[in-house]
Amino acid sequence: IHVTAVMRLRMLVRDLVVAADLPNAMEDVAQEGFEMVTAPLVHPRFQREQRSTLTSELPLTRTDLIMSSNEWSRVVGKISPWIDVDSTCTHERRRSEEALKEEL
Repeated sequence: IHVTAVMRLRMLVRDLVVAADLPNAMEDVAQEGFEMVTAPLVHPRFQREQRSTLTSELPLTRTDLIMSSNEWSRVVGKISPWIDVDSTCTHERRRSEEALKEEL
């Protein structure tokens, strides 16, 4: 009889809706037992409005210097929830495509 053991890897991931202070949020999440987080790519302070002009001189994201590479490896970025590149409305689809390009 040949028995093969299969180990399933489970990872606890916390979804951060808003993370204005990501390093502190990461500490809190780790203390709660989570191993990774999902967080918006766009810093809430710099978020563009859905219908506003997307091009701006202001930054969209936080500096990558606030955490080490190891800490960043535990973050999965999320695009803005209003982006809909599959919209049937041509205008909304194009604005969404522009926003997606800008965020990525």
